[in-house]
Amino acid sequence: MDSSAISLLTGASGGTGGTGSTAATASLSDNFDNFLTLLTTQLQYQDPLSPMDANEFTSQLVQFSQVEQSIATNKNLEDLIALQQTGQSVAAVGYLGKTVEALGNGAPLVDSAATWNYALDQEASLNVLRIVDSTGKTVKILSGETDPGKHTLTWDGKDDNGIQMPDGVYNLIVAPQDLDGEPMDSATSFAGTVTSVATVDGQITLDVQGVGITLDELLIINQPPAADEPV
Repeated sequence: MDSSAISLLTGASGGTGGTGSTAATASLSDNFDNFLTLLTTQLQYQDPLSPMDANEFTSQLVQFSQVEQSIATNKNLEDLIALQQTGQSVAAVGYLGKTVEALGNGAPLVDSAATWNYALDQEASLNVLRIVDSTGKTVKILSGETDPGKHTLTWDGKDDNGIQMPDGVYNLIVAPQDLDGEPMDSATSFAGTVTSVATVDGQITLDVQGVGITLDELLIINQPPAADEPV
């Protein structure tokens, strides 16, 4: 996706897993137990006339201590990351009920209406728009705008045969061609209301009426009007 086209959409001018240290600690503990078992056995059966060199196992003890300190440091970092993620999750709850615009081809068809924005960074000779359902089947083909800039498409939910499609998530495929007939880059976004917030694999995900997005895909966040304000 072309970054200059994305900037037109925005209106601009221009994990670490929490179990890593736990597993490392368990492994270190096992290795240390084995080391002590071997050391005790060696001391038990050493030759009194030729005792073991204490420097060797002292050095090994120091190495175990250094590894243990490194694991403790990693554990503290994991705890900090977990706290940060928790804070982000709490902050993300503030998106609930807000209308947002986000990067993506998918948009919810609700009450027979779906809206997308698409942007071209230069003039196109041809621009074919395809709306496809969740199975990848094309349900509507339209002629798109060819002028550079941001454009809006509002679909009434009817397919090429005039049949009303059921509510759900549909994808808009934008396929512009430049003046030489070559494919052009474009950027697509959609608008909707945030209905839920979740954390998936450590990443915060917003559900926008059936479309999942990440925070870095957000372009615009609109504050809903107060109850006593006109819509």
